[in-house]
Amino acid sequence: NKVHKNEPTLHREDGKNREDALLALAQASEKNQWKFALFGFGWEKHPFLSQYASGQIDNKKMVELYQKAKIVFNPAWSNDETPKPQCKLRHFEVAGTGSFQLTNANKELSQLFEENKEICFYNNNDDLVTKIQYYLDNEQEREAIAKQGYYKAIQEHTLDNRAEQLFTTLKQKYHLQTIKTVKQVHIKQIFIKNYQQLKFELVQLKIDNNLHTYQAIHFLCGKLNVERVEYTALIHLLNDPKINLIAVRSFIESNDSSENWMQPSTEEIDGCFIKEAFLWHEIPQQLKPCIKNSLIYLENKTQNFLLSNFIVKPKSVIKFVDAFIKQNPSELLDLNPIYSGVQSNHLIFSKNASDSISNTESQSLLYLKLLSNYLTRSRHQSKIAVYGALGLMAENTLEYIFTHLPNNLSAIIDNGMAGKILNGYTIQSHQALDTIKPDIIIIAASVSGPEIYESLKLTRAKFLLLPLYDIKHPIWDIITL
Repeated sequence: NKVHKNEPTLHREDGKNREDALLALAQASEKNQWKFALFGFGWEKHPFLSQYASGQIDNKKMVELYQKAKIVFNPAWSNDETPKPQCKLRHFEVAGTGSFQLTNANKELSQLFEENKEICFYNNNDDLVTKIQYYLDNEQEREAIAKQGYYKAIQEHTLDNRAEQLFTTLKQKYHLQTIKTVKQVHIKQIFIKNYQQLKFELVQLKIDNNLHTYQAIHFLCGKLNVERVEYTALIHLLNDPKINLIAVRSFIESNDSSENWMQPSTEEIDGCFIKEAFLWHEIPQQLKPCIKNSLIYLENKTQNFLLSNFIVKPKSVIKFVDAFIKQNPSELLDLNPIYSGVQSNHLIFSKNASDSISNTESQSLLYLKLLSNYLTRSRHQSKIAVYGALGLMAENTLEYIFTHLPNNLSAIIDNGMAGKILNGYTIQSHQALDTIKPDIIIIAASVSGPEIYESLKLTRAKFLLLPLYDIKHPIWDIITL
């Protein structure tokens, strides 16, 4: 849902085009008794379409729903101002599930899927409703198009197909005689949740006669989801027979503070890098309970080691596991681990792992928490300008200001939206700051925030500049002292 939280006449990106099409579809569904369901972030807050909102879904559920649906309505535009059709990943995902999809007319996409044989397009909202009725009435034709779209997707549009096409083109264009290939690594991954399971695995490893067939063993531990593990950058170390143990880095995050848990925005990501040997003061305070309560680590006075941050060769695995079970750092260091500097693991704490965090902390957005703490503690009557009008960060910030400090808001600044009305305020351009002369400027723009900050920092002596897009900026430590 891309309708502005505080102003229903404003939309983000292609929100107006999308909303108009969905409203036409909902009206036709009600009239013709079609079963219409709308999935994704924020639709439960839409003034009319909320009655069709069916929540957010993960990838597995998405595939199941595509395959159950008679028609997947799948529009895509670049924006509202100058609407241009876009090819999205989901156009290929829908086809790859063998589902029938109807999308807005798209010249580029029609070169990849043949119209009315592998995919169907509509030209306007009246045409959309007409074609839905037609394809609901003509089941055999609809299913034949879905099947042909599926064949095209798996024959030409898988990642393997596209990668092969890319390298073939490069070879022909630059007359390459050979293309260097990288052999796939063969690593045994062992998933465990606690020390008890680690002890059990140690027993199993001692009697495993197939360990020598693997290049290495990697333990992934704790109450967390493995978002990604990448070994490619470690191939030269894995192939070196003199190396017993490779130490890597992890990026660990909790998604409890994200509004949109499927696609958290950058400023919502609550995470940190854990180095090969880490110190507790390097870990954000809110993540320490998760790490201490749900991960397996080895601790001593000077440095700590995370089990998942090591990839061990088969000949050394028994001694390696024994070091963690006995909590013996010297036994681990005897294996001479190579600190690779490579971030290999991307791990996300599950909901259960974050139970130790208070509800207030886990459910509030980090940037709003910082802002609220400062504004609550300062108790001043300063003039506030919010720089940014669109995007979830701006919407959430403005919602907070409208609710808690409505009398302090002197202006909303957004060059691209200047002149438009938001909750009774006329949005101003950058130049208006010289006239408004606010005491505080809150930069509530996640993408363009750094650019805005650069344009203002030379004159920041005139006001306090709060970059919400950067929660690690030194200003937050200064103002909370």
